[in-house]
Amino acid sequence: MRLGVLAAVSNLIQRGTNRASPVHRLDPRATTAERYDLLVDLATVASLAARWDLVLTSAREAVAIARASDDPERVARAAAELTRSSVWTSQEYETVDEDLVDDLRAALARSGGQDSATRCTLMLALSCQLYYAPGTHAEIDALVDGDPRVPRP
Repeated sequence: MRLGVLAAVSNLIQRGTNRASPVHRLDPRATTAERYDLLVDLATVASLAARWDLVLTSAREAVAIARASDDPERVARAAAELTRSSVWTSQEYETVDEDLVDDLRAALARSGGQDSATRCTLMLALSCQLYYAPGTHAEIDALVDGDPRVPRP
């Protein structure tokens, strides 16, 4: 069953699902919310096909869209794609995407101090993105421990 799903996903990507995102920009009636949904769906499908290049670009753009609309829950939903189906960090070796880190920190700050699925997802995504960032060990430890006062470097 899983092989059939993976084959179908791979086929979708081969046939141009990954081209839907650039084409969407050209549609004058297209909304930002539709673009966000398209990017998250693309990241989900790409992760099943082990196309991390598409996962990263799609999820990063979706996170930026959600942050611009000041929506921590949608930031978390998009950020979850960065760790779904992954056994290691999603970014390349010794790479830190500062814009993505800023987006995740801002969403985490707006998510409130209470435990929630959104906050947990943001903390996981941020700790993964900080893995190669120098001087962030205390922040990563606090994120992993669930400390609501997460220190900044």
